[in-house]
Amino acid sequence: MSDVKRGLSPVTMFLDDEAVITVSGALDATTAPDFKRMVTDFFELADRPDTDVLTLDLSSVSACDQAARDLVRYAQSICSDRSMALRVVPSAPVSRALTKH
Repeated sequence: MSDVKRGLSPVTMFLDDEAVITVSGALDATTAPDFKRMVTDFFELADRPDTDVLTLDLSSVSACDQAARDLVRYAQSICSDRSMALRVVPSAPVSRALTKH
């Protein structure tokens, strides 16, 4: 469906036909705008999958900063506004970022 590849930051984002946004590489403040656009674009697709769960597959994120926590919260907010659940599949770095206070 949608694919974003950034030249300067090692990140790939892909939205598939099964309501899964896959992110690999670095998830940080520099990639945040692309991530937000990908989440928003999902809800604007005319041929959006008929599902009540959006999955963020972050299992291939190799590096992240505290922006990752804010981005997951952003996705949660967008999904909540649209009465959709969010499932997050974190990598170890994402898990650490999500549990830091």
